[in-house]
Amino acid sequence: VSSSIYPAVIILITILVVVLLFTVFIPKFEKIFLDMGREVPGAMNFLLNLSGFFAWAWWLVPLLAAAAVFALLKYYGRDEFKFKLHQLLIALPVAGRISVELEMCKYLRTLAIMLANQVEIIKTVRIAGKVIHNPVIAVDFKTIPDKLKSGQKLSGALFGNKFLPREMVPMLRVGEETGNVGEMLTKIADNLENETRLKIKRLLSLFEPAIIIVLAVVVLFVVVSIFVSMMEITSISSVMCKTLGECIMKKTRIIRKKNFTLIELVVVIIILASIASIAVPTYMKRLEAAKVGTAKTQLKLLCDAVDQYKLSVGRYPEGTSGLDALLENLDQADKWDGPYIKPRVPLDPWGNAYIYVYPGENGDYDIICYGADGQQGGNDNNADIGNWEL
Repeated sequence: VSSSIYPAVIILITILVVVLLFTVFIPKFEKIFLDMGREVPGAMNFLLNLSGFFAWAWWLVPLLAAAAVFALLKYYGRDEFKFKLHQLLIALPVAGRISVELEMCKYLRTLAIMLANQVEIIKTVRIAGKVIHNPVIAVDFKTIPDKLKSGQKLSGALFGNKFLPREMVPMLRVGEETGNVGEMLTKIADNLENETRLKIKRLLSLFEPAIIIVLAVVVLFVVVSIFVSMMEITSISSVMCKTLGECIMKKTRIIRKKNFTLIELVVVIIILASIASIAVPTYMKRLEAAKVGTAKTQLKLLCDAVDQYKLSVGRYPEGTSGLDALLENLDQADKWDGPYIKPRVPLDPWGNAYIYVYPGENGDYDIICYGADGQQGGNDNNADIGNWEL
């Protein structure tokens, strides 16, 4: 039980980190990418879909697990289901053999204690057989009392049992010949417990880096997908990418020189994810604020162009021609001397056309940007921006 606590905690932490990534961290980027109006890369689109599925269908996991267990119990029955489950456990590589050895440790230790206290042999093997919880293993030990009743010694009754260590029977024979069966069983149990403890330690030593690798691959895929998407959206130059790559390689070499435990790695990942979940949305909000500033600058340029048109033609562009009159002489004005803006009439930072109204309600003419949502009204980044506010 104590040996299973550590891997259970590690698995729980790993699952928690992955769940946080897909249900808390990744969804924060969905609205950002949608607002940007850019095509989301395939990897990021896969993450967003997977995150959405987890957020919507997380309850399906325990429900399907319970349904599967219920169906198997209904099909096999409780006892047969338990037998099949333990058969599967024994068939597992490494872990299956360890589970068998743990059962044998309990069996041999019980035999050793009871025989050392002069308990009758048949009663001893019956009690020892009850400490075996795996029904697949227990079946092979139910015939031991009958073999003893037929006149066989304990070593003979246990001979050929596939679950016991091969070297055990010869050692037990020596104990029977010297009259020290209890003492010999104690030594056999001690040796098997030490070997099993060593195997568990080795398995755990491999288990931790395996979990680190799995967790690192998941986090790396998430981070790279987000990073690639952010590069495409913010149009990072190749020089910046090269500098960032060199920085990452330097950090990687520094990290390799240190020995990090899984807990430290998980804590760092959680901290980085928490910082990113705060920093990236904050950055995107500032980017949206910068777009508002860009819209105001474009409005000033458009106002200057309209004013130049009026100086040349003697009037403002008509409402039907709108801002296109700054590029082409759509009204066939005699004194048109454009184009008054190059290379074209700009769209607002959110990809929408500026609205030109003549005559204006707030001045000679109004030029309006409807903000991020492209619709009249709204607050914050969706608020309307007009030339009369400049």
